[in-house]
Amino acid sequence: MLVTKTPISGQRDIVHHIIASDFPIDTLLDIGTGNGAAARLFRDAGIKVTATGFDIDEYSDHREADFEGIDLFPDVDICDMSVFPDDSFGAIWCAHVLEHVLDTGRALQEIRRILKPDGYFFVSVPPFKHEVVGGHIHPGWNPGILMYVLAVSGFDLSVSSFIRHGYNVCGLVRNGPDLWPNIRLHFSNGDIETLQRHGRFPEGFDAKQGFDGNFKSFNWHWLVEPEFKATPFPMQKYPEK
Repeated sequence: MLVTKTPISGQRDIVHHIIASDFPIDTLLDIGTGNGAAARLFRDAGIKVTATGFDIDEYSDHREADFEGIDLFPDVDICDMSVFPDDSFGAIWCAHVLEHVLDTGRALQEIRRILKPDGYFFVSVPPFKHEVVGGHIHPGWNPGILMYVLAVSGFDLSVSSFIRHGYNVCGLVRNGPDLWPNIRLHFSNGDIETLQRHGRFPEGFDAKQGFDGNFKSFNWHWLVEPEFKATPFPMQKYPEK
């Protein structure tokens, strides 16, 4: 199997921002750890880190050293993480994994299951592109689409942050209560407004049918100066909170 060992532009900045945000977490699962770069940063910040991933030996030339002090579980399917009990982790970091998954809903359901009820979910996916890439089942995302998918899946976005940075569309959200039976969706027109009425979109965000999801950021304020300098491109602007 051919794997890409080139670092994902901007991802290190996002991890540094999460660590600087000082979220009250003591355990974190890194799903799709690759060579363990993010896992090591979280570990070095004093968090107890568990990691999963496929083809780890292809990504890492020094597996034992790269994952020292990290509980490593190779070859765990994101859609069936039964190796972990319910409510196992205070936070989950999942970077550039969901675009490889056929059943995104099932994957997010599993993530919510093993995440503590008030746990944090840090997710990064690639921005939309027209080029077809092997393994990428989904062509990409923008911040608005990521918001909607997370809201539909039951995450709490009332206090959350989103950004497009480098080759990342990133959201920092929390686990939330189940939508059913209090919130009934039809997976059709009107669902966005229903989620908005029930406070499942970020506070202050105007979510409605056809809203422009191609914005740079929402409620994101860098706590560490980013190393990657993004190239501006036209997009919808929302007032920063």
